[in-house]
Amino acid sequence: VYDYGDAPDDGVTYEYQTFDGMTEARAMILEGFYLGDDAPDAESGPATDEYALGDDQTGTDDEGTGITFYFPMISEGLGIVNVETTIDTAEPTDGYLHAWIDLDGDGVFEENEKFINGRAVDSGENFLWFQAPEFNPADLADGTTYARFILSSEQNGVDAYMSEGDADYFGEVEDVKIDLNGVPTIIDEVPAEEEVVLAAAALAVEAAAAPGEGGQDIDEPL
Repeated sequence: VYDYGDAPDDGVTYEYQTFDGMTEARAMILEGFYLGDDAPDAESGPATDEYALGDDQTGTDDEGTGITFYFPMISEGLGIVNVETTIDTAEPTDGYLHAWIDLDGDGVFEENEKFINGRAVDSGENFLWFQAPEFNPADLADGTTYARFILSSEQNGVDAYMSEGDADYFGEVEDVKIDLNGVPTIIDEVPAEEEVVLAAAALAVEAAAAPGEGGQDIDEPL
């Protein structure tokens, strides 16, 4: 039973999941061991979308990240992030945090973009210092990008993607779209104006599929 990442993947602009049948971001669900306050639900595979909120649309809404940044992210500068975790398992289980951020905007979480590497965390709030990877802000056209946080039972050997032969670990994968203009802010909902556009598009499709005044019912003979 797995939890999967939900950052976008179209095989062209974004390859955060690399849907090639070999690699993907996943972790085995363990009761009482997850990011934030909301336990992840079991998924059959990644449910991706532009806002990395696809997991919300599948099963229960378990996207309560519990992740907060406190300072602007500067190339190779120091930063602080608070990551809330729940670690309350039947058997004692150590928790370790791993995190990547796509700072060159190429649609891939690369090894040199890992800014938290196997840091031990406790249940509750964890304020963690980190050094940002080197990056050029000009690479991010609108200042937004994606990040991946993984709470894992393993401290070492945790990559942003898992190959088919990799050993599984317990934990949760949390992908987020993030705005780096100023203090990094996680975008946790679709902007209202875009919801209106999406709703209008859905209505247009529905109207086109249904017979209307002055139109030809597809079931009527010519």
